[in-house]
Amino acid sequence: MMAAGIIGLLGLAVTVASLAWLQLQPTKLSALRDPVSQYGITGFRAGYRAATIAFGATQPAITSGLLPGSARSRQPQGIRGRPFRWP
Repeated sequence: MMAAGIIGLLGLAVTVASLAWLQLQPTKLSALRDPVSQYGITGFRAGYRAATIAFGATQPAITSGLLPGSARSRQPQGIRGRPFRWP
């Protein structure tokens, strides 16, 4: 599932870029004291909305990439190459 990984990385990049842009704007919010969600009630809510939508769209892609059998999943190998059996 290479596509899931690429979509996940793109969504994360958009989220980080949006939050970095918000930190550079004159919002009068402190990165240390104020929660990120407080950007949603300022005039810069579009940047916060872009970050939340991008991060939300990333979640199904990452989840589908982690499902068993979605990638090159193999059964763990034990000693001498035999499949490992759980007790």
